[in-house]
Order: sequence, then C-alpha cells, then structure tokens
Amino acid sequence: MIQKQMYFIRGYYILLLLVLYLSFYEKSVFYLFFTNTILAYIPIELARWVKVSSSKLVSLVLTLFWLLFFPNNFYLFTDLFHLSLLSPYDPSTMMISMKMEIWYKLLLVVLSVFPTTFFGCESLWMVTNVIVKKIGIGVYQWLVISIVLFINAIGIYFGRFLRLNSTDVFTDSKETFMRFVEAFTKIDGPSFLLIVLIFFFSLIFVYIYRLGIKFALLTEREELYEDTSSRR
Repeated sequence: MIQKQMYFIRGYYILLLLVLYLSFYEKSVFYLFFTNTILAYIPIELARWVKVSSSKLVSLVLTLFWLLFFPNNFYLFTDLFHLSLLSPYDPSTMMISMKMEIWYKLLLVVLSVFPTTFFGCESLWMVTNVIVKKIGIGVYQWLVISIVLFINAIGIYFGRFLRLNSTDVFTDSKETFMRFVEAFTKIDGPSFLLIVLIFFFSLIFVYIYRLGIKFALLTEREELYEDTSSRR
C-alpha cells in the first residue's frame, strides 16, 4: 500500500467510524462494530509502519504489536453472526423486509467487515514479507503466513468465547495471562476442531485474496500492453 492509498484508507475509516458512532452509540447492540472496527484497523496501520521502518529492531517491535492486534481483524468477520439480530424476514409474508433501518444496518456492517478483512489480508502479506526479507528468518513466506494464521485462529477463539481482548494485555496483563493459560490447558476436542476450522477458513480467504491481486495485476499488465501496442 503506497502512501496515497494509506491516506485514502485512513480517510475511509475516519468517515466509517464517525457514521458507526453516530448511528449506533447507546442505540443498538451494533455499536460493538464501532469498537471492534477500531481494534481491527490497528494492525492495518501497524503494517504500514512495519514496512517503512528502516530499523530491524523497530520492525521487530512493531511486528510483535501487529501480531498481538491482528486477530481483531479476522475476529470482526465473526461479528457477522450478529446479523441474525436484524430479523430481516417479514413475519406476515416471510419475504425479506423492506424496512430501511434493517438495510442501513446491513450496509454499515458490510462496509465495516469486508474492506477491513481485505486490508487485513494485505497487512498480513506486508508484515510476513518483512519478516522473511527484512528481519531475515529465511523461510518461505507462506509458511510464516500459515503460522501467523494459526495463532490468529487461537486469538479469535479466545476472543469470541472467553471475551479476551488485545487491550487486556495492557490493562490487566496478569489476569489475562492466567485466564489464557487456564483455558488453553482445558481445550477439548470440539474447541480444537473449531480453531482448525477457523485456521483453514482464514488460509483459504488469504489465498483467494492473493489470487485476486494477481489477477488484477495481470489484467492491468495486459491492458497496458494493449495500450502500448495500439500506439505503435
């Protein structure tokens, strides 16, 4: 993401957060999208600073902070479950309701979740690229991505079912660590399978994202080649 793109992204989230705040503050359970979107944006911003940093030490510290907050990004995707609270079906006709309030909330949720997850995939690619090249661990990037996504899946699980938050590490680190260790030692079979499912879902999502980027770049190159050829 070049600097101009980051200006656009920052402007987008300032506007989005303002609309989310004004629309849902003390009015709806959907206010959680305001706070969760803030947490989900942090790794997007951190990834930019990781990339432009010229110091390996600074890059390493920023990467650790990024890793701490990254699960918030994909966690936002699980908030789509809250769409069930919209009750979109008209009870008399069993058709999708035409109430503007329902469609407005749906639009805001979509504008929060999908762009954030997209930029989260980009932040993952940027940071893992830095880990491999700048910090220099010398392994295949997709291996690093897989490791990060498995950690991410664990973070999503504990965030969703234990209500642990990245900020808890700073506000109550001892209690957070004790709860994490206790819960981690008691993970049963279904919980582990859920973590694995989240991992594979995330991995597939990132892979599809990379395919989309490659397709877009290929299309752009073909258009550029055709434009250059037509001028000859």
